Amino acid sequence: MDSIVLKELGNFYVRGHEVILHDQPKQKFVCQDGSEQTVDLNGQFEAGQMYVEYARLAEPRAKYPLLMWHGGGLTGVTWGSTPDGREGWQSLFLRFGHDVYVSDSVERGRSSWAMYPQIYRTHPEFTTKAACWSNFRMGPVFDEDHAKRVAYKGTQFPVEFYDEFCKQIVPRWRSMDDWAQAAYDDLVGRFDDGCVIMAHSQGANFAIPAALAHPDKVKALVLLEPARTPDLNTTDFSVIKHIPTLILWGDFIKVPELCAWTKAAYFDIYPKYYELMKGLGAPIDWIDLPERGITGNTHLLMMDRNSREVAQAVQDWMTSRGLMK
Repeated sequence: MDSIVLKELGNFYVRGHEVILHDQPKQKFVCQDGSEQTVDLNGQFEAGQMYVEYARLAEPRAKYPLLMWHGGGLTGVTWGSTPDGREGWQSLFLRFGHDVYVSDSVERGRSSWAMYPQIYRTHPEFTTKAACWSNFRMGPVFDEDHAKRVAYKGTQFPVEFYDEFCKQIVPRWRSMDDWAQAAYDDLVGRFDDGCVIMAHSQGANFAIPAALAHPDKVKALVLLEPARTPDLNTTDFSVIKHIPTLILWGDFIKVPELCAWTKAAYFDIYPKYYELMKGLGAPIDWIDLPERGITGNTHLLMMDRNSREVAQAVQDWMTSRGLMK
């Protein structure tokens, strides 16, 4: 594949605001050496910020920068090296010729998080390995005994590295989605010449509203196993009917133990969205990878053993939609 010749690596924060707390009780801690330390939680804090890192090519071949948005309980690590150490999509799409911007959503990863309930409205939600096994379609049986776990036959996920993957899982605050949406909208608004959004799972919950907020800035949407859409009955989607959109799904979806959110997204929400946008004349495409002969993919398409092949399918779609120079 092509070499990566970079012009610039960098990072920045989007949004964030000052919060001042008063009347918080002082806390005393005993240090390892036996001494006492008092911590005063009254004062000024920053909250609501989103971390973004970027890699800009010396000679990009894509017309627009590519923004990579992760899913629920995850961070921008989604797009880095795979759990078994192969090249990740951040690097692959640089090779394909895209400037790449990877973000950690508000309340995730390097964006940091704030006290609750003083600043965030609720306590965080934590995700077990068992829940991830089900939600990400690893297999029909999870067990605390590693030897008793059953993966789907033909799975492309490197299940021997499943525990390594689980190190990526972080707390999430569903109650702070409005702050996250504001940050994503702000990020898109910074690209005067336009951008392409690649959103995985929960990331699509923010990507479509960001396009609705900036229909002139979003030049394409790549929705990888998306979770939700804005309300299909009350939202005016005609403002984004010009935006090329790819909806892409992996394998093992028609299994009896399919988790509820995937079932709703694949069999109800997104078929309706697809038909609605087609009715508006939108350039929208739906790809089921098994129908393309690409089989064994989990919800973590960018980490499966055939992740390079899946990335190439996405890149081919972007080329066909005129997004390359």
